[in-house]
Amino acid sequence: MIDDNVIHFNPWRDFNDAAPQPDAFDVEPDRSELALFLDVVFGYCDGLIPVRGFVDKGQGFDGKPHNIWIEADHTAPDRLASFAAWAAREGAAVYVIPGTVAESGQAKTADVRQMQTIVVDLDAGDIAAKLDHLVEHLGEPCLIVESGGRTLEGATKLHVWWKLT
Repeated sequence: MIDDNVIHFNPWRDFNDAAPQPDAFDVEPDRSELALFLDVVFGYCDGLIPVRGFVDKGQGFDGKPHNIWIEADHTAPDRLASFAAWAAREGAAVYVIPGTVAESGQAKTADVRQMQTIVVDLDAGDIAAKLDHLVEHLGEPCLIVESGGRTLEGATKLHVWWKLT
């Protein structure tokens, strides 16, 4: 007997048979840049790297974060590139916790078991003067990342990294 009130749903066919759409932003993560970042931040750490992807506040969208944990090993650049590509398509930001943890689901300060960097988030005020001050007292950073957005004064927000020995 066929019931006309039952809808048969095949998620693979119904959602995955469309032709791929071009990426409106034409953004592809640069694996070599991600590998450099991961080496500076996690090069001699072991454990899991907590990564979060969510839409930044102020964009008018709500949603829960998507979290992954990536092994701090040679596979990390490819895994982070895949996650970053997903985030770009979804309009989400990617946040990497700068320390490794022992288990999936962990990402709080008390969970971090290893770190190998000092990072300073410059996201307000006179970014150039603050960066000059840091360089004068800590030396040249190993990595400077444009972290997204601009200050009220129009300066690019930065994450500034020093790798510890």
